[in-house]
Amino acid sequence: MRSLLLASILFGLSACGPGGWGNSSNNTDLTTDDDDSFGDDDDATGDDDDVTGSDETTAYPDEEEFFALALGAEWRYDELVSSDTLPVEDDVFVDVRARWAGPDLDPPWPADVVAFEIRVDRLFGQDLTHWYGLDGTGTLRWLKTRVQLDLLEFEDHVGDGSVVLETGADEEALIGRSFEAALMYGDYDGEDFSTSAETIETFMYGDGDEVEALGLLVSEGGDDVGLQYFKARWGLLGQQLELDGASVMWTITECSLCPGSAGL
Repeated sequence: MRSLLLASILFGLSACGPGGWGNSSNNTDLTTDDDDSFGDDDDATGDDDDVTGSDETTAYPDEEEFFALALGAEWRYDELVSSDTLPVEDDVFVDVRARWAGPDLDPPWPADVVAFEIRVDRLFGQDLTHWYGLDGTGTLRWLKTRVQLDLLEFEDHVGDGSVVLETGADEEALIGRSFEAALMYGDYDGEDFSTSAETIETFMYGDGDEVEALGLLVSEGGDDVGLQYFKARWGLLGQQLELDGASVMWTITECSLCPGSAGL
């Protein structure tokens, strides 16, 4: 949550004087992770710049490509949350931060598991980190979610290996399949997400751009709450969900893995 850092950084600037910010080597690329407008907050897990992942992991190239799980991959979304009050807009930056061997995780998983650490970093709202795993069976599994409570505190929720998504020849091959979890959500605090691959949807984004994507019907506690849009090798494109009395909409604006023709 980048807003939590602003006060700390402004305090540091005033304490250091005009030269105090100096030659910081911490993420100077302002065109990708917009955390960098305030330096590198990395607040999804405190200050975890030293996260490098495991030196050696197993690899499942075809599955990793299908699920768009590449180390360093980045996405950005416009988020709009609407309820009885005024709509709230946010900027959501998502990236694959590290890959881990199963035994190096906390808690550990078997050696045939490779896990991907995915940060969900909001400009104003709550930050999350998800760990998703592959084991060579063509399934993407939820391993853990970390919820950022404030600047230095977080809370971990250990997953049970629920299936989030499966591979297929293409999106259409997944139609009719059901899954035990939802992308970018975890089952904790009484929540119980699941999805089913229902349709091929025309997803609209940008300035009149569109692409065919898998429409995943999302359920929470057995009730249908909306759709997520997934495209193989691109990743999650957006979502329209009704959660806790509020409408939550994500629309993709940047995607490092998408082809240049996508305009993202």
